[in-house]
Amino acid sequence: LFHEADTRNEESLDDNIKTVGEAVVLVRTPVGLGSGFVIHPEGYLITNDHVIEGSTELTVVVYRQSTDGLRKDEYKNIRIVASSSLLDLALLKIEPETAEEFVTVPLANSRTLTQGQKVFAVGNPMGLERSLSEGIVALKSRLLSGQTYVQTTTALSPGNSGGPLFNLAGEVIGVNSLKVVAQGAEGLSFSIPVNQVKAFI
Repeated sequence: LFHEADTRNEESLDDNIKTVGEAVVLVRTPVGLGSGFVIHPEGYLITNDHVIEGSTELTVVVYRQSTDGLRKDEYKNIRIVASSSLLDLALLKIEPETAEEFVTVPLANSRTLTQGQKVFAVGNPMGLERSLSEGIVALKSRLLSGQTYVQTTTALSPGNSGGPLFNLAGEVIGVNSLKVVAQGAEGLSFSIPVNQVKAFI
């Protein structure tokens, strides 16, 4: 259901967003929204379990490039294939009315991460679609509440949950999951390592 890229060169953020943008989606429920990313051309995608928790009526919005800017394509027939509250991951499947092929993103290897490596996130913070933020890997492996996360300085807000964290080669290295919100706290964002995503799938 997923693929790993062959050797890819690092690119600018502008070039990267052009390459990966159509694979990053908005996931909407009756009570909120989050982000996700497509991993298989038939419409399989990853998001956080807490984004869809308690909901069966889901809408996925895919943003596609068109001659006059971005086109929003909404899909309301969404199947929950698998979910794990422990891992905070969910695998969804878009069920289009007619056969379609979706743009996908490749998954990297968490073991190749280095401290200080530049990363970026694409998502829908506060519903602001296809927003991009960048940062660095602050720590490759941070243990919180019994789970391991990639700690970064990438700005995340509600709505980023479930979206991808990329390296500069446009490969997913994690799933944005949470941030520390406290007085005086800045740049404390956490993503689920992509190798945990692979194991979940």
